[in-house]
Amino acid sequence: MQSRRIAQWLQQRPQLQLVAGLTLLEYYTEGKGKTATARPLRGSNHFYDAFNAAVQMQGTQQPQFYYKSKLVPGVERMPYPFLFKFLDNFAIDLGGIAGSLGTQTERTAFIGKDGIGVAPVICYESIYGEYCTEYIKKGANAIFIITNDGWWGNTPGHRQHLHYASLRAIETRRDIARSANTGISCFIDQRGIIRQATNYDEEKVIKDTLYANEALTFYVRFGDYIYKIACGVGVVLILLLIMIKKSNRRNLSRTV
Repeated sequence: MQSRRIAQWLQQRPQLQLVAGLTLLEYYTEGKGKTATARPLRGSNHFYDAFNAAVQMQGTQQPQFYYKSKLVPGVERMPYPFLFKFLDNFAIDLGGIAGSLGTQTERTAFIGKDGIGVAPVICYESIYGEYCTEYIKKGANAIFIITNDGWWGNTPGHRQHLHYASLRAIETRRDIARSANTGISCFIDQRGIIRQATNYDEEKVIKDTLYANEALTFYVRFGDYIYKIACGVGVVLILLLIMIKKSNRRNLSRTV
């Protein structure tokens, strides 16, 4: 009922776009087509998947959905659910629903009537740089981060999570709007500068202008090249060290 009211309100304001986070459920009648993360519906032979999701609604357009794909281990997912399904009951309930959530495999961007694309980055996903570049490659001109930082408590955790967003803005040269339950909501420009940051656990409405960018940065096109180069150099150095040690041992044995 509430979603219908929101849809009607937006239809009267076709210039507006609403992007929000929500929990979605997908049901599988008698288990038909169910996934490895599907859980049984109590009192029936049906199953359902729960998704940590985002939605974009605009005018009379069909809503666009994105299902969070980078789940928090032990909170939103168990590794290898086809093997460890029995451990779902031991998952820590910090996100509202315990057990392994469903995902989608590909990043998607919300595209509005004006052709502007928005990356719907959900919570934990924002700490992965190369992962976030996939939204940009799918047409995102700006980034919206939707997160629940309440489970951090008033610790450095929620502030560290905020500053990861500045890195994503610099890497992709995209403006960011960040909406955080309990944590810090703000806007971040393409240089990583934070604007209008709210206080921890503060209820507030903030407003700003974001600039759409179509250019793809070197980082977006090639990813974590510094990390990859460093790993390659590290492997070479380890091999050289092993070879030097073996050579020294041989020389020592000959001397003795």
